[in-house]
Order: sequence, then C-alpha cells, then structure tokens
Amino acid sequence: MNRSVSVVALLVIASLLVTPVAVADENDDIPTNAQNTGVHDSLVAALTHANLVTTLQGDGPFTVFAPTDQAFQDAGIDLSTFDTDEENTTLTDILLYHVLSGSVNSSQVTDGMSAVMVNGDKASFTVADGAVMVGDANVTIADVSSSNGIIHVIDKVLMPPPGDICYNMVSHTIVPGASNMECNSYMYVEMASPYPDGPTRVRCGLLSVFCLVLFWTVGS
Repeated sequence: MNRSVSVVALLVIASLLVTPVAVADENDDIPTNAQNTGVHDSLVAALTHANLVTTLQGDGPFTVFAPTDQAFQDAGIDLSTFDTDEENTTLTDILLYHVLSGSVNSSQVTDGMSAVMVNGDKASFTVADGAVMVGDANVTIADVSSSNGIIHVIDKVLMPPPGDICYNMVSHTIVPGASNMECNSYMYVEMASPYPDGPTRVRCGLLSVFCLVLFWTVGS
C-alpha cells in the first residue's frame, strides 16, 4: 500500500471514530437496535422500567424519536425516582410521546406538519435547510430502519404539551397528577444573590404570582 492510500485509510478510520453512527440491523426490532447504538442505554432502561419493551417489539410499524443518553442526562430524568404507579404512568406518557404509529421516514416530514403521537398528544415538526426538528429537538440521525419501523435519533427528551405533566425545568422535578395550583407550589426560581456562590434557588409559595410570571413551565 503506497503512502497516499495509507493516509486516506487513516483519515476514513479517524472520521468513523469521531462521527456518531447508528449501528442497526433492519432485521432487528426497534428496542434491539436502540440497545445496539451505544448511545441509547437510558432510553432502553426507561422503556424497560415502564414495561414498554414488549410493546415496541410488536409488529408495528412504529416511528420512534429516540433521545440519546446525553438528552436524558440534560433532562434530569432519574429512573430511581419513578417508583409509584402514578410516577410510572407519567414516565409512560413521556416515552409514548416519542412514538408515532406507522413508519414515517424523514422525507415524508414537511415543515409545519403535526402528528398525534401514541400517547394521544400532538407533536409539531419543522423542516429548514434539510434539517428536521420535532418540537425543540433536532433529528441528528434519521431513517434507521428496523424490522418493525424506523428510528430517528434526537438530541432532547420531548415533553408532552402543557397541562399533562407538571415539570419544573430548573429543578427537573416531575409531579405526577398535580393540579395547576399544586403544580405552582413546586416552582423554583433563580434569583440574584449577593454571595459569591452565585444565584439563590428559592421555592415559591402556593399563591406566588411573582413566581408564576418568571420561571414555571408546565410540561414543555
């Protein structure tokens, strides 16, 4: 092998090492392919915790928007905190908001379209300069074929629309089944602090209008 060919070969190998690759076999089902990517361990663990693996091993077809391990970490989702029936129902709702009935590849997605996910809520899609987004999540790897559908890798965990889940984006606290008033009592805001340690996190009171205006986001 001459020197130029060797250099090209090394560059190709190096690019494979630094570029995310979805390792998949179109003969395997969606959970199996998700497990094999190496970046969806958190998703598979969540599916297992919510008893959804068997569902996604079914005939389908399904389209799954699969958040990476980093996306789960960024969302602050800790499976050890989901230990009651109500909390597990919330987790199931979140996960099924990532699943679309039918096999939809990226070329079928158009800008501004919406679709009803398996949990019953609508998700919106954006297409710009060839890049696809679902909600505020970017599709980083599209059209990973499986035996019972398609996987699209995304960089954020999707949250169902407002009103379904009481979710604090600052503290990453999920309060299943909370009313709006109960939800408000779990609010936190970041306030300027005179101390060098940085901002102070303050838990708001049940009727604090000040907190309502600032940082509370329900399910989005």
